[in-house]
Parts: sequence; structure tokens; C-alpha cells
Amino acid sequence: NLVSHGQSPSKKYIMKKLRYYARYIVVCLLLNKMDLVKVLVKELSEEIEDYTQRFNTEYQLEWNLVLQEVAAFVEADPVVVLNNENTVVVISNRLQEGGMSPLEQGMVVGQLTLADALIIGNCNNQVKFSELTIDMFRILQALEREPVNLATTTSKYGTLEPSEKPAKRENPHKYLLYKPTLSQLFTFLSASFKELPVNSVLLVYLSATGVFPTGCLDYEGTTAFCKHTHN
Repeated sequence: NLVSHGQSPSKKYIMKKLRYYARYIVVCLLLNKMDLVKVLVKELSEEIEDYTQRFNTEYQLEWNLVLQEVAAFVEADPVVVLNNENTVVVISNRLQEGGMSPLEQGMVVGQLTLADALIIGNCNNQVKFSELTIDMFRILQALEREPVNLATTTSKYGTLEPSEKPAKRENPHKYLLYKPTLSQLFTFLSASFKELPVNSVLLVYLSATGVFPTGCLDYEGTTAFCKHTHN
């Protein structure tokens, strides 16, 4: 610790610290640790303020933008649900044990397995932090299984002890691409297909800004798709 030895931390050291905070926040978002994200954002804000006061840096606007992005991301994510007693109910977007839709008639359990998912965000204006948009985050959570806590049993001494560890539950492997080029998209798509196990499927999720042809109006006067014919 430089401060404990009476030395002032260098500009390079503090910059590394800020980048570490930003990466740690991304990890916590992926793990859905929103309470920890809020704590880290507060600490990051204090570190940025200290950084700019020490060095009057030209990177102040850039780091303030980072703060604005993560604050908007955290604000856009939560959905507060109240029960009949007006108590907040924590809702998880992850897959729950026993919460799957029943199979259609004729389908066999385990016939196909979701092995990979290609999640692509390509919207022009959307809440995001780093290269993770809010819809990419929600799809990512929807493809994760809710962790199963270890069941506990009471020992002869009256203390709680974990019971036998449950079997490991595999989540699909996910590729996250933010505004990729066409060649990058095909590279990841082909790599995923090449490594796809037998009886497995690949999910492709793509969100993008729609393009509407000019001069095409429906009967209500709003923009609509239209068919062009050529002679």
C-alpha cells in the first residue's frame, strides 16, 4: 500500500485501479450481484473524484461517462414486485428448478440440448455498460440456471451441516458480441457450429435497430414495410 508508506500513488497506479473497478463491476453484473454493483459504483465514483482532484486529468469526462453508463444500467434493470403484504418479492430471470414448460406430445426428455448461445447486441441507442447492453444482460440471465443451495441437515450436536452436494448443472456456453462486424459474426457462428456436440442446438439472439424504407406509409399514416416490384 503506497499510502501507508507515505508515498503518493502514481497516476498510472490509480488508472489501473479504476480499470479494475470497471472490470469487477462487469463480472458482478454477469453474476447478477446487483447489491455489490451498487457498492462498487459508489466506491468508483469516489476514486474518480480523487483521481481528478490529484491530477486534473483529461480523462475525467471519459470516466464520468463510465459512471453514467453503469448508473443507467442499474436503474434500468430492476423490476420491483410487491406481494399482498406490500413486501418486496425478489424476482429472478434465471431458470428455476421445476419452472420449465411441459414438453409437447411426442417429445423425449433429453432429445436435444441447448449447448451454445450467440447473443448479439447491435442497437444504436440502448442502455449499456462496457459492451453489455441491457437486453443482452437479460437474455444472458434467462439462459442461466438459478444456483441450487445445498440442503442442510441437523447433526446430532444440533448444528446445521450441508447434505450431499447436488449434481452439477451445466449452463450453455455463451458468446457475447456487441456491434460485431459481419466477418466477426460469421467467425463466432462457424466456430460454435464446429464445436457443437451431437444432439445439441445453438441459439442465436440478435437485437438490432430496424431500418424502414422511406416513403412507405400505411393507411394510418405511419411508417410500414412495403413491397417493391420491378418490371
